[in-house]
Amino acid sequence: MCVCVCVRMFSVDCLYKPSVWLDHNFEACIIAPQQSVDVKFEFYPRQPIKYKDTVTFELNGISRQTVEFTGQGTELQVLTYLHTCLLIDCTDAV
Repeated sequence: MCVCVCVRMFSVDCLYKPSVWLDHNFEACIIAPQQSVDVKFEFYPRQPIKYKDTVTFELNGISRQTVEFTGQGTELQVLTYLHTCLLIDCTDAV
């Protein structure tokens, strides 16, 4: 997710504290003109339910911008396949 590309220098902070299901790597910073900041969010659903949370970014300590995250957890499925092996003894081949 790209937070912004700015035309003047300003500070950005993420007020959201990572939870067990939504994590991020963002650290407060100052963004110079023509720079951008990438933020990586990771979704870790723990149950097969709908998840929803709002992440707030603070700009220059006075303005706030929110981003809403939603997701759906699913049941864990482990699929197994049985393979039939055919062994041929080639030692007696003519």
